[in-house]
Amino acid sequence: MLSKIINFFEAYIEKIVLAVVGFVCIGLLLYYVILGPNKVEYGGKKLSPGKIDIEISKETEPLRRKLNEPPKAPEPYMPRFNGPIGPNDPVRKGIRGKLQNGFVGLFDSPLKSIDVSLYPPMPSSSSLEAGFAREYSLPFIGEVNEVAVGHIRAVAFVPTSAVDEQDAYRKDNSEPNDIDLVTVEGKYDVAGLYARFQECFAGKAVKKEEWYDPSLARAIFAAVQLQRQELNSNGTWSDWENVSRTRVDPYRKLFEVIEDARDLPPGGLTVRMLPFDNPNVIMNLLQPEAYMIASANEEWFPPTLHNKYLEQQRQKGIEARREAMEKAKDERERELKERQGSRTATRRTRSDRTSSTADTRRASDRTSSAAEKGLRQSEGELSTKAGRDASKEDVYDELNAIMISPRTELAKMSEPLLFWAYDDTVEPKKSYRYRIRLGVFNPIAGTNQFSEQDKSRKNDVVLWSGFSDVTGIVDIPGRSYFFASDIQKAAKTVTVDVCKYALGYWYSEKFPVRQGEVIGKVEAVELKPEEQQSGITAPETIDYDTGAVFVDVIPANEWSSGKKLVARDYYDMLYSYDGVNIEHMAVKTANWSRESQAVYNDIQKSLRVQKESLRDWGSSTKGESRWRATGTESRLDYLD
Repeated sequence: MLSKIINFFEAYIEKIVLAVVGFVCIGLLLYYVILGPNKVEYGGKKLSPGKIDIEISKETEPLRRKLNEPPKAPEPYMPRFNGPIGPNDPVRKGIRGKLQNGFVGLFDSPLKSIDVSLYPPMPSSSSLEAGFAREYSLPFIGEVNEVAVGHIRAVAFVPTSAVDEQDAYRKDNSEPNDIDLVTVEGKYDVAGLYARFQECFAGKAVKKEEWYDPSLARAIFAAVQLQRQELNSNGTWSDWENVSRTRVDPYRKLFEVIEDARDLPPGGLTVRMLPFDNPNVIMNLLQPEAYMIASANEEWFPPTLHNKYLEQQRQKGIEARREAMEKAKDERERELKERQGSRTATRRTRSDRTSSTADTRRASDRTSSAAEKGLRQSEGELSTKAGRDASKEDVYDELNAIMISPRTELAKMSEPLLFWAYDDTVEPKKSYRYRIRLGVFNPIAGTNQFSEQDKSRKNDVVLWSGFSDVTGIVDIPGRSYFFASDIQKAAKTVTVDVCKYALGYWYSEKFPVRQGEVIGKVEAVELKPEEQQSGITAPETIDYDTGAVFVDVIPANEWSSGKKLVARDYYDMLYSYDGVNIEHMAVKTANWSRESQAVYNDIQKSLRVQKESLRDWGSSTKGESRWRATGTESRLDYLD
């Protein structure tokens, strides 16, 4: 019997094992999947994954019903400034007891016999409180007239760190460097603007006399906006872009324009206008100070005055040359008289007289030559000093006469205001043109006090004048040029003259270059002995590196464009800045374009100019010190 059982198990052991494993798997499936022992705790209950959604759906049903209900009317607002505040009022914030006098009661003294009640400060009454009750028409702002533009290139004290109201523009945060400064000026009828403000806010244009508000009738300038266009390489002009204030303007951030009342910072228009109603701010806005010039032979003036200054310098130079020529003539006549007086009383023969006369004439010629040489040597110095000493003072007198001060009553100005703005971001070898306008604060911006015709300007913080006419084109000269001046054909080597402008003067070096070589390199500056003795301010080294690589030199020919056609053979130097685009330049002066020849000749003249030391900070002429002050006190020397 036992053997039969054993034989049975041996015969069916595999099927029995499979059956047992099948039952175990079915049990695991029922326990872990179907019956779901893995429950999640939600809302204090343990729920299977399938029941969680049902429970959440039940909880959201009341919210769904509330969302579908109509809105309830809010509780009416109860004034709490001086009204009773109950013990359950949500605005109490921990205050004990019932306050019969509202928030004002918080300031009441417990000493009832003494009236020492304190009240929080309230803003003064103005038209803004009336808000919806008044109506005003906006004044016409007017136009900017007689626009003019000027450009100077000079060495100036350029800031080495940010200049602001706390860190003023001064010597210890600046250093001498080259600048190109464009000044745009215009004239504006300020007295007329004040009259129109008076009429619109406290005069005939106001419908009711009780709406008159002198606080609104005072025009406060908000901005001077200078815009420019740049000439593109294809001859078109770029879009107009705003020009930022200069790096030496301490109010640079303050003068950033906010035009929409909805963008005003906390405090609104009243807080925004407050710093602009300040004499120093008004002066810096309308007539900002220029850079402190360090060049010995350059000065800043508004464009029309600068042109007058240059013309006076030219006239003074002519007078200086005339005086020098007269002095040379007098010297020649004196020399002749001395030689004639030394003749003996003995009668000489005709030949002796002829010989003597010839000697005298040769001596006269030598004297004349020496005098003219001295004239040429001193001509530039005489003309420069005469122009700087006399003409500049005259022009500064005119400048001081047109400048505003804290004592200036803008509303009573009999002449149009001359104002200006600068562009110190121009780039060499580019051309620009400009337009300028003035902005005045809109005193009712953000309110509902506008007349029907001006309601669309409710959020206009600034009321702008019309733009001026567009100025003439301002061409900014380059500060670096190179010219292919000669060639060694056998070696395919080109001699290139590289010219660089540095610290107010031009410098030049010749570089022989071959294929693949960069044109120019850093060279030390060597001053003449007399320049070293006089302490000329000059850079120690100049980087003549042009960034261009000499590619090749090739023969070229062309026909002249004159009446008679003539073949012209020359060599063309090929070079590249980026290794992709190839540019060319004719070799030797005779083959250059007229423009290149003119630039080269101007630079060569400048190279012969006698260099002078830079002026120190505050060492400018008496005229300039009358209106420029150091530190944060603007123009106090002039005002005193």
